[in-house]
Amino acid sequence: MIRIPRVLLLLGALLFLSACLDPNRLLLVSPESGTVMETAVHATPEEALTAYVSALAASDAQAILALRSTDELSVGYAFDAAAARLGGSITPYLSIGPGALLPPRHPLYVEMNRAALVAEAMYDVKRLHYGLLIGLDIIDPGVAVLRLEEAEIAALMEALEPQRLTDLMLVRIALPDGKIMQSDRYREMMDQQTAVYGADELTERVALLAFEESEYIQGFTFGSVW
Repeated sequence: MIRIPRVLLLLGALLFLSACLDPNRLLLVSPESGTVMETAVHATPEEALTAYVSALAASDAQAILALRSTDELSVGYAFDAAAARLGGSITPYLSIGPGALLPPRHPLYVEMNRAALVAEAMYDVKRLHYGLLIGLDIIDPGVAVLRLEEAEIAALMEALEPQRLTDLMLVRIALPDGKIMQSDRYREMMDQQTAVYGADELTERVALLAFEESEYIQGFTFGSVW
């Protein structure tokens, strides 16, 4: 049995705010396309992290996507900053890959960005489900083909039951490495990423999760609005 001990989840940030709707909602406006969206916000990274784990435990897809900042990233993404971060390079992954985002200058591109981000967010959740519910990493680079007997396939399908995740608990939240996070190189990298994602600030946390008598370390990246 192979556990997935660490899954890196990227939660974006919010740069363009126009109005506060209520204490837990903000109105988001793309400066290029004019697209308007609502988004959930939290006062601290720890609050956002707690809410995200709760959404995972509740199998709440809409809450998961809101906390993954799919709307914020779809309108705040800076294509030019992404290219600059790669030294002025444009790679196939950056331009036409499945997860590639487009300059949000048109409502169509905003929706295309959102679709790509939703797919990425749900892919991470899928890996988490496989790792926690059946203890299997299906994209292990060392395994080209996973061969299962009929009974094993049936057991796998039965094990993939989201209701089991109601037992998922957040044990502790901490900084990944306080010393590294204070270094000039780290801050430079965070500044570059905030420019790419349309963020005001980017920070990181790691969380210790407990599930069915096992513990897991999971990494989370957050943006300017928690």
